[in-house]
Parts: sequence; C-alpha cells; structure tokens
Amino acid sequence: MKKMIVFLAVAAISAGIALNAQPKKGGPDQPRPSREQMVEFQCMKLVEELALDDATADRFIPVFKAYKNDIFAVKQKYQPAKKEVEPGAEPSRKTDAEIEQMILNRFAQSREIIDVREGYYKKFRAFLSPRQIQKIYDQEKNQGHGMKREQMNRGGGPGPGFGKK
Repeated sequence: MKKMIVFLAVAAISAGIALNAQPKKGGPDQPRPSREQMVEFQCMKLVEELALDDATADRFIPVFKAYKNDIFAVKQKYQPAKKEVEPGAEPSRKTDAEIEQMILNRFAQSREIIDVREGYYKKFRAFLSPRQIQKIYDQEKNQGHGMKREQMNRGGGPGPGFGKK
C-alpha cells in the first residue's frame, strides 16, 4: 500500500512538473483539474508531507476527503447567486439590505466552517498528532494564497477587494 501511495504521489508531482514545463496558455479553453482531482492531489501531498504509514494513511484519506467535501458544502451554501446582466446594461448597485445580508451570511459561514473544523479536529486527533493537524491547516491556508498568486501571474490581477483596507 505504501509503495502505491508513494507511486501516486510521485506520479502526481511528475505530472505537475510536466504541466508547468509546458507553455502557459492562460486561456479559458485550458482544462482545469476538477475539485475531486484537486482534493486527491492535496490528500496525496499531505500523506507524503506528514510521512504517514500505510495504516494511518488508510484512515486519513477518507476522513480528509470528507472534511474537504464538508467545507466545500458550507462555502457553496453561502455562495451568492450570480445575477444575469443584459449586454450593454449597467450592473446594478447593491442595496444596503443586500450588503447587510452578505455580511450576516459571511458570519454564519464562518461559524459553520469553525464547527466543521472542530468536528474534524476530533476525528483527525484520533490518529494524528496536533503538529500533523497543524500542517493540514497550514496547507489549507497556503492554498488560498497560491490561488491569488496564480491569478496575478495569469495577468488577471487580484480579485475584487484584494489588498483593500
């Protein structure tokens, strides 16, 4: 089992290096990995980074995938619906009530994410050390920073509100 995990990790890293060696297209037709593929890659990277043995990896993988799926579900729940804008029409400004609702939704989302993290902390703690769990949280935090850097490197600039204080 451990040989298979190491093989998958090496294959994933090799594929990533090969993809980075190709010229960047940056176009909308460039295929992007699915969310499931990204979770799988993160999972294998963490198994390697945490130096998990076969038995621990077998316990870790399904719990980590469930954790990521639960976090994703909470974020999707509070994702604002995209409004259709007619071509040439000026985008509408948000009302105070809409802004207030967005703020309240952000608070509710944060509370739910904390609840999910706390619940999974207890599950992870059954077979991981606090230091290993911290590495999971660090990777999650750094992933967000990596997305911002990727967007900047593609020439898209930061997302709305980036760097505003």
